[in-house]
Amino acid sequence: MGRISKWEKIVKPILEEYPAARSDDRVLYYWILKKMGFDLSVSVSRFLLSEGFPNYETVTRVRRKLQEKYPELSEPSNVQKMRDNAQEEFLDYARS
Repeated sequence: MGRISKWEKIVKPILEEYPAARSDDRVLYYWILKKMGFDLSVSVSRFLLSEGFPNYETVTRVRRKLQEKYPELSEPSNVQKMRDNAQEEFLDYARS
């Protein structure tokens, strides 16, 4: 649990300061890397081979958990509606 709470302490202030990060995990991940002092000018191949970068899935899960705990940090309702529609579409696909 210690590693997850570490990420909550990093993600929550970003969600508070940058509303765009609430609905776009790429924006959230960018700000996490920037706040942690990573060189954002490296090539993708170098990035993928580097160690120490936060796991993207972990960041996404922490964002969702924080938004569940703190509704004021949730994404705008139109984004939530688009995600709900996409989930319905995927469920229909998975059932067929």
